Amino acid sequence: MLRNVKPFSKYSATTANYCVNLVRQYDFENYLCCLLVNKQSRHSIFAIRAFNVEIAKVCDFTTVETIGKMKIQFWKDTIEDIYSKGICPDHPVAKELQKAIEKHNMSKLWFTKLLGEREENLHNNPFSDTEQLENYSEKTVSSILYLTLEGLGVKDTNADHCASHLGKAIGIVTLLRSTLHHAKSRRILWPANVLLQHGLSQEDILRGKNLSAIKEATYQLASIAHVHLDKARSLIGNVPKIGFQACLPALSCSSYLTTLQQVDFDIFDPKLQQRNNLLPVLLLKALWLKTF
Repeated sequence: MLRNVKPFSKYSATTANYCVNLVRQYDFENYLCCLLVNKQSRHSIFAIRAFNVEIAKVCDFTTVETIGKMKIQFWKDTIEDIYSKGICPDHPVAKELQKAIEKHNMSKLWFTKLLGEREENLHNNPFSDTEQLENYSEKTVSSILYLTLEGLGVKDTNADHCASHLGKAIGIVTLLRSTLHHAKSRRILWPANVLLQHGLSQEDILRGKNLSAIKEATYQLASIAHVHLDKARSLIGNVPKIGFQACLPALSCSSYLTTLQQVDFDIFDPKLQQRNNLLPVLLLKALWLKTF
């Protein structure tokens, strides 16, 4: 879910500044994470996150399917041209992305998986079951984490294993966090098997009916996210030290799950919609202690 704010002017002083500001305006939590990345990799990580914002904007703000597919195809063609021809269109994010790809020899596979999954789920269709949600999170969120690791110079199986579980946790939490946002458009994306298990319909969540069952369903999804988060924590000790910087998004995920527990899994509680002003401190502490 992106914050719908006035976009940064495309006539930025530099393409790097454009990417930084794009992430700051649409994805503030990851903007804070990017600021803590080492200077040698920071512009590359901002480029990856800016690319992710561009793709998410297509899904969140494009209502006509044909236009959405055209925009996704633009980025598919851009990635293909960067890898096969060493060229890219005159677009600030594309230019920074090309620099990052060439500098760090990033894997095309992760871009392909992300774009393919985003296109397949272009209009945020409800998930059929939790496995589909986890697979979606793996191909989208985890792919960005894999690219971030590569941008940090880390190509390591243990790091990828950690990023896989972390991406799934973040993806599930993102689904929970975006519930009210999607409800404004009368869309509930929760896995159908979870709704069925708790005797819920999408209309129940839209109207806030059967709150006890909604809490139980919320708890179930949060528990799955927590399992993946704990697994990522158990693996972090095997990740190269610099690779921890790619795991900083875990802090906002963990913070949300903690708050969700504090409000007794009431997905409608206003506290869940508030920005965590302590996040910068938590990020610095985590970076120092190498733990989340």
